[in-house]
Amino acid sequence: MADDLSPPDDNITPPPSKVVRLVPDEFIIILADVECKLSRINVHKAPGPDGLPNWLLRDFFSQLAGAVCAVYNASVREEVVSSQWKKANVVPVP
Repeated sequence: MADDLSPPDDNITPPPSKVVRLVPDEFIIILADVECKLSRINVHKAPGPDGLPNWLLRDFFSQLAGAVCAVYNASVREEVVSSQWKKANVVPVP
């Protein structure tokens, strides 16, 4: 059955494992802070690149805060920033 398989090569080294780094507490956000910020969003300002209206973020802050907090903290711990978070609407000042 396994006659067509070649024996494993002992000279192959496994890929290096990712080094786990401890993230300072100052870079980790807590749920209460996220809820506070989302609940105080100015609804009269323009939305960000995602197009979500600010009233939606403000009115549903308690349901959204946990997800926002988890995604942000995971991004900091894994040292990866989503390409969507790198976008911004920049309006030049005349």
